[in-house]
Amino acid sequence: MKTGAADAIVLSCVGAQLEVAEGAVVLLSSDNKLRSEVLKQFSEARVASGSGELLAQFWTFTPAPDQLAVRTAERLTDFLNERISRFGEAMPFDAFGFEYVSGPIRLDQTSMPRLSSTQLRHVDIVEIYEFETSVDGDHRYGRAELRIFGDIALTLLLDSYEPDGEVRTVPSSFRASMAHIDVVVITEWNQNWELVSIEPAGVAVVVDMHPDDENDDGAITFRASEA
Repeated sequence: MKTGAADAIVLSCVGAQLEVAEGAVVLLSSDNKLRSEVLKQFSEARVASGSGELLAQFWTFTPAPDQLAVRTAERLTDFLNERISRFGEAMPFDAFGFEYVSGPIRLDQTSMPRLSSTQLRHVDIVEIYEFETSVDGDHRYGRAELRIFGDIALTLLLDSYEPDGEVRTVPSSFRASMAHIDVVVITEWNQNWELVSIEPAGVAVVVDMHPDDENDDGAITFRASEA
């Protein structure tokens, strides 16, 4: 004779999996009552009545934003370093370019001295702020404010006044050892919420640490904005 004991065990297993799972938890069962009870008790769970619905239910899963932000931050360091190794850059910054900020000083490609180039050679740590996600059909997108710490090299073009009165432009390169990069980015994941692409959504700002950069609470002001 069937009792409610079997259903109780299944419900307990679903609850236990939801506490530890990083992805979707899907119950595959043809029992309408059991599927209804799972959805009643666990709104974050997915149910499928047959194997044909199983993959579709996985694809409807959206991780909690805070969990996805943590997972993405952990993955981004390796992801960006892999891109530097393969393509020579962490992401396609050329579309919007860079600015350099140190307190009241702000340099770009139109200023003087002129910021000629910026190279992110290695990523040490990535912090995520203002994380948002959206789903459009099979596509999963996100918008985030990133703060990137790593090996940053800058080249400035300086005016050099020659004895004959001529002005010559001289490049000056240096490592921004105490700096970080603030940038707003758009990310894309596949249907399994694996990161597949990242690109800037505005100008990336190299921030050299300066007392003026801190708020009253000691936090560093985020400098970048979306285009």
